[in-house]
Amino acid sequence: MFLYSTVGIMYDNVAKSLKTEVKTGGLHSGPPGFKFIKFPGTFKTMEYKKLSCLNKEGVKIGLVVQFQYRAQIKNIRELILKYKNVDGYVKALR
Repeated sequence: MFLYSTVGIMYDNVAKSLKTEVKTGGLHSGPPGFKFIKFPGTFKTMEYKKLSCLNKEGVKIGLVVQFQYRAQIKNIRELILKYKNVDGYVKALR
């Protein structure tokens, strides 16, 4: 599977409609006033550095947690409908 640096779906500002076809990087044309709602196509890392918890005995444990995420290309339209853009998606992941 080839990873694209950016994927997106065309949104027509005039007609207020979101297309269904996911486009990858490149030059694309559309109706006047259109824009792309873009998501990164590569893995991104999210990190939490100052987490702590208590174990069963009440001893404080410091944690550093990292994970990688990437939106699946087939689900981009649903993510846009649910979270509006990539910022809303990242906020939900946090």
